[in-house]
Amino acid sequence: MAAIIQADDGDELSVHTHQLFEEEMMVRLELNNDSYEDSGEFDWISLTPDQARALGQALIAAADAIQPQPAAQPALLTKVCN
Repeated sequence: MAAIIQADDGDELSVHTHQLFEEEMMVRLELNNDSYEDSGEFDWISLTPDQARALGQALIAAADAIQPQPAAQPALLTKVCN
């Protein structure tokens, strides 16, 4: 699994699964930007699945605080009887 998010300022954040040990999988976030190459800035971090979920929830909460999503509409279920 991998996802890449491109920011307007040129930052590229990639999210992918990473096998740390044979029995342990991690979620790895990598930040790529040519201007950061040797600056000592953050370039990657590994998270446990629970930490990744917590980060995801925090990102969604922050995004919703800036631009709330409309309430989800319940799906309309129809039943066809013959």
